[in-house]
Amino acid sequence: MMFSKIYGQKNALDMLRRSVSADRVAHAYVFFGPEGVGKRKAALAFAAALNCERYEDSNEACGGCEPCRASFAGANMNIINIAPEDKTLKADEIRDLQRALRYKAETGRVVAIVDAAETMQKSAANVFLKTLEEPPGNAVIILVSSKLYSMLPTILSRCQRVAFSALKASEMAPIVEKTCGVSSEDALAAARLGNGSVSRSIRMIEDGMIERRREFFEKFASARGSVLALIGFAENLAKDESLTEMLEFLKSRLRDLAVTAAGCPELAAEGLTASSVNTQDAYAKAFFEVEHSLGRISVPYYDNAQLAMEALLARMAGRAG
Repeated sequence: MMFSKIYGQKNALDMLRRSVSADRVAHAYVFFGPEGVGKRKAALAFAAALNCERYEDSNEACGGCEPCRASFAGANMNIINIAPEDKTLKADEIRDLQRALRYKAETGRVVAIVDAAETMQKSAANVFLKTLEEPPGNAVIILVSSKLYSMLPTILSRCQRVAFSALKASEMAPIVEKTCGVSSEDALAAARLGNGSVSRSIRMIEDGMIERRREFFEKFASARGSVLALIGFAENLAKDESLTEMLEFLKSRLRDLAVTAAGCPELAAEGLTASSVNTQDAYAKAFFEVEHSLGRISVPYYDNAQLAMEALLARMAGRAG
Protein backbone atom coordinates (compact mmCIF):
# COMPACT_ATOMS: atom_id res chain seq x y z
CA MET A 1 0.00 0.00 0.00
CA MET A 2 1.16 3.52 -0.88
CA PHE A 3 0.08 6.85 0.62
CA SER A 4 -0.96 8.06 -2.84
CA LYS A 5 -3.49 5.21 -3.17
CA ILE A 6 -5.45 6.39 -0.13
CA TYR A 7 -8.35 8.77 -0.76
CA GLY A 8 -8.66 11.90 1.35
CA GLN A 9 -6.98 12.08 4.78
CA LYS A 10 -4.47 14.70 3.58
CA ASN A 11 -3.63 16.00 7.07
CA ALA A 12 -2.98 12.55 8.53
CA LEU A 13 -0.94 11.35 5.55
CA ASP A 14 1.13 14.54 5.33
CA MET A 15 2.04 14.18 9.01
CA LEU A 16 3.11 10.57 8.51
CA ARG A 17 5.16 11.47 5.44
CA ARG A 18 6.95 14.23 7.34
CA SER A 19 7.74 11.96 10.26
CA VAL A 20 9.39 9.39 7.97
CA SER A 21 11.32 12.04 6.02
CA ALA A 22 12.63 13.68 9.20
CA ASP A 23 13.23 10.32 10.91
CA ARG A 24 11.10 11.50 13.81
CA VAL A 25 8.89 8.48 14.23
CA ALA A 26 7.07 7.86 17.51
CA HIS A 27 7.32 4.46 19.16
CA ALA A 28 3.53 4.06 19.29
CA TYR A 29 0.54 5.51 17.42
CA VAL A 30 -3.21 5.18 17.53
CA PHE A 31 -4.90 5.72 14.16
CA PHE A 32 -8.51 6.56 14.99
CA GLY A 33 -11.64 7.62 13.13
CA PRO A 34 -14.83 6.18 11.63
CA GLU A 35 -14.92 2.68 10.21
CA GLY A 36 -13.86 2.33 6.59
CA VAL A 37 -12.04 5.64 6.03
CA GLY A 38 -8.54 4.30 5.35
CA LYS A 39 -6.94 3.86 8.78
CA ARG A 40 -5.64 0.35 8.16
CA LYS A 41 -4.48 1.21 4.64
CA ALA A 42 -2.59 4.17 6.08
CA ALA A 43 -0.98 1.90 8.69
CA LEU A 44 0.17 -0.47 5.94
CA ALA A 45 1.46 2.43 3.82
CA PHE A 46 3.33 3.84 6.83
CA ALA A 47 4.86 0.44 7.60
CA ALA A 48 5.94 0.03 3.97
CA ALA A 49 7.42 3.55 3.94
CA LEU A 50 9.43 2.83 7.09
CA ASN A 51 10.99 -0.16 5.35
CA CYS A 52 11.42 1.26 1.84
CA GLU A 53 14.99 1.57 0.55
CA ARG A 54 14.12 4.48 -1.77
CA TYR A 55 11.53 6.39 0.24
CA GLU A 56 13.09 9.81 -0.31
CA ASP A 57 12.76 9.49 -4.08
CA SER A 58 8.97 9.96 -3.95
CA ASN A 59 8.10 10.66 -0.30
CA GLU A 60 6.37 7.29 0.00
CA ALA A 61 7.10 3.58 -0.44
CA CYS A 62 8.55 3.19 -3.93
CA GLY A 63 6.92 -0.17 -4.65
CA GLY A 64 9.96 -1.45 -6.51
CA CYS A 65 12.67 -2.23 -3.96
CA GLU A 66 12.82 -5.67 -2.36
CA PRO A 67 11.30 -4.59 1.01
CA CYS A 68 8.44 -2.84 -0.82
CA ARG A 69 7.68 -5.87 -2.97
CA ALA A 70 7.57 -7.99 0.19
CA SER A 71 5.42 -5.39 1.99
CA PHE A 72 2.91 -5.16 -0.84
CA ALA A 73 2.71 -8.96 -1.04
CA GLY A 74 2.07 -9.21 2.70
CA ALA A 75 5.33 -11.09 3.16
CA ASN A 76 7.62 -8.54 4.81
CA MET A 77 8.88 -10.11 8.04
CA ASN A 78 9.28 -6.62 9.53
CA ILE A 79 5.50 -6.00 9.41
CA ILE A 80 3.41 -7.82 12.01
CA ASN A 81 -0.38 -7.83 11.78
CA ILE A 82 -2.64 -8.75 14.67
CA ALA A 83 -6.45 -8.72 14.84
CA PRO A 84 -9.00 -10.24 17.24
CA GLU A 85 -9.50 -13.94 16.61
CA ASP A 86 -12.84 -13.95 18.39
CA LYS A 87 -14.34 -10.48 18.87
CA THR A 88 -11.79 -9.39 21.49
CA LEU A 89 -8.02 -9.19 21.73
CA LYS A 90 -6.94 -11.48 24.54
CA ALA A 91 -3.84 -11.52 26.73
CA ASP A 92 -2.42 -14.60 24.96
CA GLU A 93 -2.66 -12.82 21.60
CA ILE A 94 -0.76 -9.85 23.05
CA ARG A 95 1.91 -12.19 24.43
CA ASP A 96 2.28 -13.68 20.94
CA LEU A 97 2.79 -10.14 19.63
CA GLN A 98 5.40 -9.44 22.30
CA ARG A 99 7.35 -12.53 21.25
CA ALA A 100 7.16 -11.45 17.60
CA LEU A 101 8.46 -7.99 18.49
CA ARG A 102 11.65 -9.52 19.86
CA TYR A 103 12.66 -10.17 16.26
CA LYS A 104 15.50 -7.81 15.33
CA ALA A 105 15.23 -6.25 11.89
CA GLU A 106 18.45 -6.35 9.88
CA THR A 107 17.25 -3.37 7.84
CA GLY A 108 14.25 -1.09 8.14
CA ARG A 109 11.99 -1.15 11.18
CA VAL A 110 9.69 -3.70 12.76
CA VAL A 111 6.13 -2.39 12.66
CA ALA A 112 3.25 -4.01 14.55
CA ILE A 113 -0.28 -3.13 13.35
CA VAL A 114 -3.01 -3.96 15.88
CA ASP A 115 -6.49 -3.92 14.33
CA ALA A 116 -9.63 -3.19 16.36
CA ALA A 117 -7.47 -2.13 19.29
CA GLU A 118 -10.56 -1.03 21.22
CA THR A 119 -11.49 -4.72 21.64
CA MET A 120 -8.44 -5.35 23.81
CA GLN A 121 -9.50 -6.95 27.07
CA LYS A 122 -8.32 -5.22 30.25
CA SER A 123 -6.01 -8.14 31.03
CA ALA A 124 -4.54 -7.88 27.53
CA ALA A 125 -4.09 -4.13 27.90
CA ASN A 126 -2.25 -4.58 31.17
CA VAL A 127 0.09 -7.11 29.54
CA PHE A 128 0.62 -4.70 26.64
CA LEU A 129 1.42 -1.58 28.64
CA LYS A 130 5.08 -2.35 29.27
CA THR A 131 5.72 -3.13 25.61
CA LEU A 132 3.88 0.04 24.61
CA GLU A 133 6.10 2.12 26.88
CA GLU A 134 9.34 0.56 25.70
CA PRO A 135 9.03 -1.28 22.36
CA PRO A 136 12.01 -3.56 21.73
CA GLY A 137 14.72 -2.11 19.51
CA ASN A 138 13.34 0.54 17.16
CA ALA A 139 9.97 -1.15 16.70
CA VAL A 140 6.87 0.94 15.95
CA ILE A 141 3.41 -0.04 17.21
CA ILE A 142 0.26 1.19 15.43
CA LEU A 143 -3.10 0.69 17.10
CA VAL A 144 -6.05 1.02 14.71
CA SER A 145 -9.41 1.90 16.24
CA SER A 146 -12.86 3.14 15.21
CA LYS A 147 -13.85 3.60 18.88
CA LEU A 148 -11.09 5.64 20.44
CA TYR A 149 -12.75 6.29 23.78
CA SER A 150 -13.47 2.62 24.34
CA MET A 151 -9.74 2.21 24.85
CA LEU A 152 -8.07 2.47 28.23
CA PRO A 153 -6.66 5.93 29.03
CA THR A 154 -3.41 4.27 30.09
CA ILE A 155 -3.06 2.92 26.54
CA LEU A 156 -4.01 6.21 24.85
CA SER A 157 -1.62 8.23 26.99
CA ARG A 158 1.32 6.27 25.58
CA CYS A 159 0.43 6.76 21.92
CA GLN A 160 0.63 9.61 19.45
CA ARG A 161 -2.85 10.11 18.03
CA VAL A 162 -3.48 10.39 14.29
CA ALA A 163 -7.05 11.39 13.40
CA PHE A 164 -8.82 10.12 10.28
CA SER A 165 -12.02 11.89 9.28
CA ALA A 166 -15.19 10.75 7.56
CA LEU A 167 -14.89 11.09 3.79
CA LYS A 168 -17.12 13.36 1.72
CA ALA A 169 -19.72 11.72 -0.50
CA SER A 170 -18.05 13.34 -3.53
CA GLU A 171 -14.78 11.60 -2.61
CA MET A 172 -16.42 8.25 -1.95
CA ALA A 173 -18.76 7.97 -4.94
CA PRO A 174 -16.04 7.39 -7.61
CA ILE A 175 -14.44 4.72 -5.40
CA VAL A 176 -17.77 2.93 -4.89
CA GLU A 177 -18.62 3.19 -8.59
CA LYS A 178 -15.28 1.75 -9.67
CA THR A 179 -15.18 -0.96 -7.00
CA CYS A 180 -18.75 -2.19 -7.44
CA GLY A 181 -19.27 -1.46 -11.14
CA VAL A 182 -22.57 0.34 -10.54
CA SER A 183 -24.10 3.48 -11.98
CA SER A 184 -22.93 6.85 -10.78
CA GLU A 185 -26.41 7.43 -9.35
CA ASP A 186 -26.31 4.28 -7.19
CA ALA A 187 -22.70 4.98 -6.19
CA LEU A 188 -23.61 8.50 -5.05
CA ALA A 189 -26.65 7.21 -3.12
CA ALA A 190 -24.49 4.65 -1.32
CA ALA A 191 -21.81 7.26 -0.65
CA ARG A 192 -24.33 9.67 0.84
CA LEU A 193 -25.83 6.97 3.05
CA GLY A 194 -22.47 5.53 4.07
CA ASN A 195 -21.82 8.22 6.70
CA GLY A 196 -18.30 8.86 5.47
CA SER A 197 -17.28 5.18 5.28
CA VAL A 198 -16.23 3.67 1.96
CA SER A 199 -16.47 0.11 3.28
CA ARG A 200 -20.00 0.71 4.60
CA SER A 201 -21.07 2.19 1.26
CA ILE A 202 -19.61 -0.76 -0.66
CA ARG A 203 -21.41 -3.22 1.64
CA MET A 204 -24.68 -1.43 0.89
CA ILE A 205 -24.16 -2.06 -2.82
CA GLU A 206 -22.95 -5.64 -2.41
CA ASP A 207 -25.80 -6.53 -0.02
CA GLY A 208 -28.39 -5.10 -2.42
CA MET A 209 -29.48 -2.46 0.09
CA ILE A 210 -29.46 0.44 -2.37
CA GLU A 211 -31.62 -1.50 -4.83
CA ARG A 212 -34.05 -2.54 -2.09
CA ARG A 213 -34.23 1.03 -0.85
CA ARG A 214 -35.09 2.34 -4.31
CA GLU A 215 -37.75 -0.31 -4.80
CA PHE A 216 -39.28 0.49 -1.40
CA PHE A 217 -39.75 4.17 -2.19
CA GLU A 218 -40.98 3.46 -5.73
CA LYS A 219 -43.67 1.12 -4.36
CA PHE A 220 -44.55 3.55 -1.58
CA ALA A 221 -44.88 6.42 -4.06
CA SER A 222 -47.21 4.42 -6.33
CA ALA A 223 -49.36 3.30 -3.38
CA ARG A 224 -49.86 6.71 -1.77
CA GLY A 225 -52.63 7.81 -4.11
CA SER A 226 -55.05 5.02 -3.18
CA VAL A 227 -56.26 3.78 0.18
CA LEU A 228 -56.61 0.23 -1.13
CA ALA A 229 -53.15 0.30 -2.69
CA LEU A 230 -51.70 1.65 0.56
CA ILE A 231 -53.34 -1.15 2.56
CA GLY A 232 -52.00 -3.73 0.10
CA PHE A 233 -48.53 -2.24 0.34
CA ALA A 234 -48.72 -2.28 4.15
CA GLU A 235 -49.80 -5.95 4.10
CA ASN A 236 -46.88 -6.96 1.90
CA LEU A 237 -44.49 -4.86 3.93
CA ALA A 238 -45.62 -6.49 7.19
CA LYS A 239 -44.82 -9.93 5.76
CA ASP A 240 -41.39 -8.90 4.49
CA GLU A 241 -38.47 -10.35 6.46
CA SER A 242 -36.68 -7.03 5.88
CA LEU A 243 -39.42 -4.96 7.54
CA THR A 244 -37.01 -3.45 10.07
CA GLU A 245 -34.62 -2.45 7.29
CA MET A 246 -37.49 -0.84 5.33
CA LEU A 247 -38.49 1.25 8.33
CA GLU A 248 -34.88 2.35 8.71
CA PHE A 249 -35.02 3.48 5.06
CA LEU A 250 -38.09 5.53 5.92
CA LYS A 251 -36.38 7.07 8.93
CA SER A 252 -33.35 8.10 6.87
CA ARG A 253 -35.63 9.73 4.26
CA LEU A 254 -37.53 11.67 6.92
CA ARG A 255 -34.32 12.76 8.59
CA ASP A 256 -33.05 14.12 5.27
CA LEU A 257 -36.33 15.93 4.62
CA ALA A 258 -36.21 17.48 8.10
CA VAL A 259 -32.72 18.94 7.70
CA THR A 260 -33.58 20.11 4.17
CA ALA A 261 -36.73 21.85 5.42
CA ALA A 262 -34.58 23.47 8.12
CA GLY A 263 -32.44 25.05 5.42
CA CYS A 264 -29.46 22.69 5.75
CA PRO A 265 -29.61 20.48 2.61
CA GLU A 266 -25.84 19.91 2.84
CA LEU A 267 -26.48 17.76 5.93
CA ALA A 268 -28.82 15.41 4.05
CA ALA A 269 -27.59 12.00 2.93
CA GLU A 270 -29.71 12.36 -0.20
CA GLY A 271 -30.37 15.38 -2.36
CA LEU A 272 -34.08 15.98 -1.75
CA THR A 273 -36.62 18.75 -2.07
CA ALA A 274 -38.71 19.19 1.04
CA SER A 275 -42.46 19.70 0.50
CA SER A 276 -43.71 23.25 1.01
CA VAL A 277 -46.67 21.91 3.02
CA ASN A 278 -44.51 20.21 5.64
CA THR A 279 -42.24 21.86 8.18
CA GLN A 280 -39.08 20.66 9.86
CA ASP A 281 -41.18 19.83 12.93
CA ALA A 282 -43.62 17.78 10.84
CA TYR A 283 -40.81 15.68 9.40
CA ALA A 284 -39.24 15.27 12.84
CA LYS A 285 -42.60 14.16 14.28
CA ALA A 286 -42.98 11.66 11.44
CA PHE A 287 -39.48 10.32 12.14
CA PHE A 288 -40.38 9.57 15.75
CA GLU A 289 -43.67 7.98 14.66
CA VAL A 290 -41.67 5.52 12.57
CA GLU A 291 -39.31 4.94 15.49
CA HIS A 292 -42.31 4.29 17.77
CA SER A 293 -43.87 1.82 15.30
CA LEU A 294 -40.54 0.05 14.96
CA GLY A 295 -40.42 -0.37 18.72
CA ARG A 296 -44.00 -1.59 18.96
CA ILE A 297 -43.51 -4.46 16.50
CA SER A 298 -40.25 -5.55 18.14
CA VAL A 299 -39.32 -7.24 21.41
CA PRO A 300 -41.00 -7.16 23.90
CA TYR A 301 -44.26 -5.84 22.40
CA TYR A 302 -44.81 -7.69 19.12
CA ASP A 303 -47.85 -5.64 18.04
CA ASN A 304 -49.70 -6.78 14.90
CA ALA A 305 -47.28 -5.76 12.16
CA GLN A 306 -49.89 -5.34 9.42
CA LEU A 307 -52.15 -3.07 11.49
CA ALA A 308 -49.13 -1.10 12.65
CA MET A 309 -47.94 -0.63 9.06
CA GLU A 310 -51.39 0.37 7.79
CA ALA A 311 -51.68 3.04 10.46
CA LEU A 312 -48.12 4.25 9.99
CA LEU A 313 -48.17 4.46 6.19
CA ALA A 314 -51.49 6.27 6.22
CA ARG A 315 -49.85 8.93 8.40
CA MET A 316 -46.69 8.95 6.28
CA ALA A 317 -48.43 9.25 2.88
CA GLY A 318 -48.11 13.01 2.74
CA ARG A 319 -44.79 13.41 4.53
CA ALA A 320 -42.18 11.02 3.07
CA GLY A 321 -42.33 11.78 -0.61
